[in-house]
Amino acid sequence: MIYDDGVKMDDEMRVEICPRCGNEVMFTHSEYCKICGLSLYNYCLGETISDPSGSYPDRIEYHKNDSDARYCEKCGQPTNYFEEGLLKSWEDAKNLIELNEAEAAEDNFEIPF
Repeated sequence: MIYDDGVKMDDEMRVEICPRCGNEVMFTHSEYCKICGLSLYNYCLGETISDPSGSYPDRIEYHKNDSDARYCEKCGQPTNYFEEGLLKSWEDAKNLIELNEAEAAEDNFEIPF
């Protein structure tokens, strides 16, 4: 199943259209939407990295994800787009995809006479 409810991204994994407000005008190095303030990167909520020796304090590492990612592929944490409610749960998205596919098949059904 293909979940295609994200928006187009550039080579740096930055969205080209803000998924919250639809803004398409942004500078090359912008990190946040100038209209609504949303991050233009779908970062995960962060993974705590601990130093086993205790020499360094714990730090949080954030990973960039595709615009349709609900969870990070590196650490499994939720993404900010999912937490913001910009992406439906995978169950709801799957049901919607299946409903659209069923409706499309129904529209293509021909009576055999």
